[in-house]
Amino acid sequence: MADPEELVDALKGESDGFVFVDSEAVCIYGARLYAKIKVACQGCSIILLCDLPHRDLIKEAVEFGVYGCILEPYAQWEVLTMIRPIRPDKYAKG
Repeated sequence: MADPEELVDALKGESDGFVFVDSEAVCIYGARLYAKIKVACQGCSIILLCDLPHRDLIKEAVEFGVYGCILEPYAQWEVLTMIRPIRPDKYAKG
């Protein structure tokens, strides 16, 4: 999404899902972004996509209730490792 308000509008009414947040967005909009997402979709799992220069954002993200973080480069197995426990019915190994 282009900005947090667009994201929040898209999430309203959703009961669950995955929201991947880039560390650059957190640098621009601040950690309040996590709270806005949680208000719009309480059941959504937030996953921070982070590069090494922004690794310091991970601790803050966890404090805000982010489900997990993936460091760049984003390998497919890492993404699946994050989402399989949440939606095993949809992302089962196979």
